[in-house]
Amino acid sequence: MKLTALYDADGKILAAVEETGRYDHPVPVATKDGTAVGTFEVPEGVREAGLYEICTSLRVDAGVTRLVATD
Repeated sequence: MKLTALYDADGKILAAVEETGRYDHPVPVATKDGTAVGTFEVPEGVREAGLYEICTSLRVDAGVTRLVATD
């Protein structure tokens, strides 16, 4: 499962959608300084969780551009 996420400079996910590979839904857009958008593989252990739980239990590690557990 992949997630397209808008995140801030601290890696906090501000908005996200599941990436389906089709352009069939709105996607987050970075319009403010200090935010970015990326597509990330969701770690195996949380793939079955809902989007809210995924977004609140993970953050973007910008150094390696992947999702990691929140501190």
